[in-house]
Amino acid sequence: MSRPADNSIELFGLKASPGIVMGRVVVMDNQPGWQRRRLEPEEIADEIMRFKIAVARTEHQLMDIYDQFLEHLADYSAIINSHILILKDGMIYNRTVKIIKDQRINAEWALEQALEDIERRFAELKDLYIRERFADVRQVGHRIFRLLAGKEKEPKFSGKVILAARDFSPEDTLRMNKDMILGFMTEMGGITSHTAIVARTLGIPAVIGLDRLTDMVKTGDMAIIDGGTGRVFLRPGEDKVAFYRSYQTRYQQLDEQISLFAHLPAETIDGLKIEVRANIEIIEEYSQAVKYGAMGIGLLRSEFYYLGREEPPGENFLVEIYSSLVAALSPYPVTIRTLDLGGDKRPGRWPDEENPALGLRAIRFSLRESNLFKIQIRALFRAGFHGNLRILLPMISSLDELLRAKDIISKVKEELVAEGLPFDHDVQLGIMVEVPSAVEVADVLAREVDFFSIGTNDLIQYSMAVDRANENVSYMYEPLHPAVLRMISRVVKCGHDNGIEVGLCGEMAGDITFLPLLIGLGIDELSAHPLVIPHIKKIIRNSTAARVAEMTEKILAMNSANEIRNYLCAYLPLNYSDEFGAGSRRK
Repeated sequence: MSRPADNSIELFGLKASPGIVMGRVVVMDNQPGWQRRRLEPEEIADEIMRFKIAVARTEHQLMDIYDQFLEHLADYSAIINSHILILKDGMIYNRTVKIIKDQRINAEWALEQALEDIERRFAELKDLYIRERFADVRQVGHRIFRLLAGKEKEPKFSGKVILAARDFSPEDTLRMNKDMILGFMTEMGGITSHTAIVARTLGIPAVIGLDRLTDMVKTGDMAIIDGGTGRVFLRPGEDKVAFYRSYQTRYQQLDEQISLFAHLPAETIDGLKIEVRANIEIIEEYSQAVKYGAMGIGLLRSEFYYLGREEPPGENFLVEIYSSLVAALSPYPVTIRTLDLGGDKRPGRWPDEENPALGLRAIRFSLRESNLFKIQIRALFRAGFHGNLRILLPMISSLDELLRAKDIISKVKEELVAEGLPFDHDVQLGIMVEVPSAVEVADVLAREVDFFSIGTNDLIQYSMAVDRANENVSYMYEPLHPAVLRMISRVVKCGHDNGIEVGLCGEMAGDITFLPLLIGLGIDELSAHPLVIPHIKKIIRNSTAARVAEMTEKILAMNSANEIRNYLCAYLPLNYSDEFGAGSRRK
């Protein structure tokens, strides 16, 4: 936090939803106060009933919201359903009732203890995205708190305002009147939270994760939100307001220009077509992928539906989830990666390992827990009946490993035939190429699968022995290292020699600095965050395949990342002046 010369307060948060807005603030009190109280024995039954009534009314509220938005925002029904499931899950319900009984305390106090216990369990998870899923549990809990406190009325506003709060639930966001809400800002939340996803889809500019926000802002304050950079200005001076009014106009013009590329073909000037698809975390994000011009889903991470649950999801539940996504995107392909637990995504009960990144994770876990793997594979094949589904196996490191997985998959298909269940017999099977051993035997692996997907995030870390989350060595995480580029080149060649498509779904795909180089390397598919897709298409359409191939050949002969970076710094402004020339603005 800093105080600029105009005495405004500048805050830095997370970029939840892009856009620039300014206006008066309304601070929302969505964290009702309550008192702790010990119960007499004869009060316990009534207190449990009071809690159960609040839960039932909360469920009724959520069902009303579900019905209200089902027709216009059907893709978000799964978010509301997930909150209803959380409401009924033993995580909150049974735990709170037990605490009321055992400790003889009021419902609010018991609910707080239950939520704290759940939060500790989530905090043990290594993966940031999965940890952020606790926000959904907390939001459901706070909705029960509001009902216990008798605070149920929806706020009304007399004009267009910016909302500020500790947190908003996805339901709060869905019910925001876009004609009255300029934007919102919160203390809590992460960029992959359901609230952020809904905000992006509804086009409401938002910045979240603003430390001590509600301590520093009050209703009636003027504020500026820059959702593209994660900056918020409280009580800005006249110069700041004038600057951002001008900036807002320029931003809208740039956004309109880039949006023109969203639904254009991803084809170079000389006719090379590249598939541009989206990476998504949960199925509700598919509408955002469609909005920004994705030609399918290049990567759906499937861990979300397994973590934070008392029991793993059943086959029919997975079939319903996967089928809804596949049907919605048809005829475009949907690539679903099988369970990738371990490494930095370890549930609380995961066995301790000295070096989890090199331990039990991804396909290794699936092969050990083969029954769990079979259930997911069965669900995937059955969902494939409803559209164009592709299965992606993570962290394959050897032919033997791949053959073991394929053997299980073959047996699953035999079972489905014997049971007479409809499924897609021709689901494509691919592997993530993300460890050096897979690169070295890519020619062998390519004969066994239908496509490759290069996961550069892990490939770079494993190749260079660098943990990019470790501040002592993160500077060594280098996508432009000659070894990394030569590995990508080898995988592409092995794939093409065997007639299969080679995609790339790591963070390199979403950085426009690398795109001409990736095109030159021969990548067939780029999969990135939906918001980046129009930018990717613009770069592709402004490229000449022959020219970038010649540029890439020169780069592959270079000996250091610095040499390559210096070359690109000279090459990009000359050949992509709109994106990298003087005065250009990277989003």
